[in-house]
Amino acid sequence: MKIIETEAGKLAFSEETVAALAVWSVAHVPGLARVAGQGEGLAHLLGRDRLPKGVSVEIRGGEVTVELDIIVVYGVDIRETARATIATVRDGIREALGFEVDDVQVNVVGVEPRR
Repeated sequence: MKIIETEAGKLAFSEETVAALAVWSVAHVPGLARVAGQGEGLAHLLGRDRLPKGVSVEIRGGEVTVELDIIVVYGVDIRETARATIATVRDGIREALGFEVDDVQVNVVGVEPRR
């Protein structure tokens, strides 16, 4: 749980909240097909997929670490797609929640054809 002190009081953010924001923030990164595990399996089809798959978040003390498994589109510059994904996660979480992400790790786990 990440806790932030504000003038109005304390705000607490769960790892699941940070993970969901990470997934949503990268939805339009050029060259990124999807985050691995998203939109797969019976739990997703039934609407019972609570925790984002393909992303993990660790909050220890004041430090926040995000790890994403991504699938890229065939033919793109994979290094640039990974760099853009990292920057987008950092910016998206900072803009939505108001705190910095200390580390973002991206694992390219697959390639898909353009759709």
